[in-house]
Amino acid sequence: MVEKYLYTNDVAIVTFPLVLGGDSRQVGGATPGTVGFCESCMKVTKALTQYQRILEKLGKKLSPNRVSDLNKKRDAGTITVEDLPGGMEYPGGWGGWSLKDIRRLCRDNGCRVH
Repeated sequence: MVEKYLYTNDVAIVTFPLVLGGDSRQVGGATPGTVGFCESCMKVTKALTQYQRILEKLGKKLSPNRVSDLNKKRDAGTITVEDLPGGMEYPGGWGGWSLKDIRRLCRDNGCRVH
């Protein structure tokens, strides 16, 4: 992991280690502090917290063990998009980010997230 800092208007807003490919000014497919970034935050947090309801709407079922594992990770804030089952849609650019870190970054940039 390479320590990088995320900047908005040349002010460091995140000072914990980040794993980002390419431009460190883009996270979740948008620049932090913008409407597009907040929309991306809301969509990815929804996918990471409401996966069971979303999959039921898609007509897919998870085994009780899989649901239990995902629920434990969700409740601990350690779930990532890589943990989600195939077939779900969520914004790109959040690979490797835990729910806890996504929420922190989004809140630090003025986005309302659950």
